[in-house]
Amino acid sequence: RYRSNKKSMMEQTKAELRKQYKQKRRALTPEQVTVASAQIRKQFLNSDEYKDCNHLLIYVSQDNEVDTVEIIKQALTDDKVVAVPKVYGDHMHFHRIHGMSDLKVGAYGILEPAGCEMLHPTEGILIVPGIVFDINGHRIGYGGGYYDRYMKLHPELTAVAFAYDYQVLPEISCESFDERPDQLLTPSEIYSFMENNKYD
Repeated sequence: RYRSNKKSMMEQTKAELRKQYKQKRRALTPEQVTVASAQIRKQFLNSDEYKDCNHLLIYVSQDNEVDTVEIIKQALTDDKVVAVPKVYGDHMHFHRIHGMSDLKVGAYGILEPAGCEMLHPTEGILIVPGIVFDINGHRIGYGGGYYDRYMKLHPELTAVAFAYDYQVLPEISCESFDERPDQLLTPSEIYSFMENNKYD
């Protein structure tokens, strides 16, 4: 009984943090989003991880998330294989796109690939969304568990998350099935959580 109470309290805390930090993100001005996104984009595009990768698996930002659209455009210009997620029931798959015109508005108003080839890359970078993170790499996502499952199935991919500085807390509660990204980029910090650095 104690264990189930503890779990329900943890879920409640997650839900509260999710709601609170979504509201904070909505309150950002367009200028704040633009400036922070540009700083993160510069860090990411200048990284060895990005330069060395052939595949970039990346979501399309919305609702004041750190902008990923400019990264998608740059990666296509750089001849990377770019793939965007689409949800199928409990699972998520990535489909290759050749331009922004390959995206259509799907469920929940999210841009997703339409009629594109499904990819199963064995190397590359996976960009992971999140609402709250901590300095140890734990994250609170949107509650569907899609990225936790995908990261667990594809440990060969380097998982990278983008966040505003205010989204990173000293510590958040985590559960056994929660997966951590390998790296977290904010406008002012680069946090690395890689075990057995993949680029040694």
